[in-house]
Amino acid sequence: MNCFWYIVDYVGSVAHAALDLVIFAPLRLFYTAYVWNGAPLEDACAQITKVDARFWLNQTDQCRLMFDRQFSSFSTVIGVSLYFVLLSVLILYLLCRCCFLRPIANEIARAFKKNIKAQQNHVVSLDSRHCGHDHCCRSSTCDQTQPDVHQNREL
Repeated sequence: MNCFWYIVDYVGSVAHAALDLVIFAPLRLFYTAYVWNGAPLEDACAQITKVDARFWLNQTDQCRLMFDRQFSSFSTVIGVSLYFVLLSVLILYLLCRCCFLRPIANEIARAFKKNIKAQQNHVVSLDSRHCGHDHCCRSSTCDQTQPDVHQNREL
């Protein structure tokens, strides 16, 4: 059982490292470059606390901790926003697929099947109306010798 938890812990740490590399590192660069205009860490802490930046030169650990808390708040807002955007996109996709696309696709399939049946019936009906007799639908010539039926067809 210890092996199982070791694997779970390992997968969790790999996933955390991947998230940090793929999502949080670029987000941290964005946060530093655009939110703080690329300012050094001491200047960012000075803007947060309204204390002179020279004070934060000696207190880099506290400054880093405060900056990380600010970034954590920022990344939480971004993460929650992305979560709701993705959730709404998923809900809209499912609604669109279930409520709009599936009925339309079913209607198109029904119309297609109906069209194929109509085409099949049309071929049979053309064969059966060759000479106007229903029983002649399988042969290409009429085996009836009634002149009045053929005379009416020629007129």
